[in-house]
Order: sequence, then C-alpha cells, then structure tokens
Amino acid sequence: MPAPILPSAWMLRRLLRHPVTVHRRAEGPPDGDGVPQLTVTATATTGYAEQANAAESPGSEPAWPTQDWRIFLAAVDGLDLDGWDRVDVGALPFEVTGGPWPVTEPHSDLVHHIELRGRLAEANT
Repeated sequence: MPAPILPSAWMLRRLLRHPVTVHRRAEGPPDGDGVPQLTVTATATTGYAEQANAAESPGSEPAWPTQDWRIFLAAVDGLDLDGWDRVDVGALPFEVTGGPWPVTEPHSDLVHHIELRGRLAEANT
C-alpha cells in the first residue's frame, strides 16, 4: 500500500519553526517642524525563508549582488506588510519587496500562513 499523500499545508507547517521578527514601519506623530516621525513596531512570529534567485548587476564595477527570497510566515492576526517593512528570519535581514499573500486553507477559509518576497538586505550594502 502506498504512503498517504500529506497536504502541502501540513508539510509547510513543519518548516515554519524559525524565529522571525517583523519590523512594521509607519508614520508617527509629527516633530516640532511638522515632519512625521518614523515609528517601528516589532512583532515576533515563526517562519521559513528560501532563496528564489541571486544575481549581479551587469556592467557595474564593482558588481552589485542581489538575492531575492521567498518568505513564509506563520499567520499572525493584524499583520499587514508592505514595502516599508523589514523581516528578520533568524539572523537574515530582508526588505519586503512585494505585497504579502495571506494563504487560506480551502476547507476552513482560515489564513494558514503568509507568503511574501524579500531581498536580503546585506546583499545591497
């Protein structure tokens, strides 16, 4: 008898175990000159990251390396990400480069996890 096929959500859940800190940036109250101040809120969760591609910019000296990653986060209520935000998966810092996708389980319509794209911040310095 063949082994049962496990749902992909169950398999991914086993990978969402690395510590993640989401740094949500937003405009705060204005300073004395009326300029809004940047506020950062940190949220802890768990997740997983895998490299999607790596490249060097052609024709530039020195070559400009970039590394793009797929990031999977455990579902957190109220977590809303955009391109201003940073996500640290373990010791790897990522700048969010694409809108997040809240992935729902088809039978319950509950958010199972959040997928997003990120660029390794260290590769761009």
